[in-house]
Amino acid sequence: MICRYVARRFGFKRRGRDGRVAHKFMNVGSARARAYRKDQLRNRAVTLVKIKRGAIAALRGDTGRRGPTGRTGATGHTGARGPAGARGSTGPQGPAGTFGTVTVRNETLSVAAGAQSAMVEACPSGAIAVGGGASFGPSNGTAEGNVWIESSRPEPASGTSPTGWFTIVNNASGAAQEVTWYAECATH
Repeated sequence: MICRYVARRFGFKRRGRDGRVAHKFMNVGSARARAYRKDQLRNRAVTLVKIKRGAIAALRGDTGRRGPTGRTGATGHTGARGPAGARGSTGPQGPAGTFGTVTVRNETLSVAAGAQSAMVEACPSGAIAVGGGASFGPSNGTAEGNVWIESSRPEPASGTSPTGWFTIVNNASGAAQEVTWYAECATH
């Protein structure tokens, strides 16, 4: 196969009287240089190892044009999770909190049977409300028969800092109930 290629590449069209092609590139200068008939060569009988380097270099043609870019391959599998990193250093101390002392203010009133009562438990001057609500019943719980909290929110509900806590309590029971209103107040 290579012999036919060599013959075509270098224009050896003349054959000997018995159909042999001169192989001037095979083992040139050695005592083993021979001529072969077509029927004496098997496919792949003449390998690149059997051809001199200079002949191999002469067989190589010019570099062709660069082909088009191939399609993007499929995305590979996600790799294994790496080891955990080292623990970072302790950060600087944060600024002082926004509140100082928190106090609880409360007031207890009786809510008549079948009535609704609304009240604002106010914080002292200079303090802001941060929480609040109401409790009722013999153990000051939050579920005593037909008594419930309808609404509980800061007062005022929006705008400036809240100065108290607003709560509405409904008493649908057949008797008056003691209700305690609360406001949690914090100073700056």
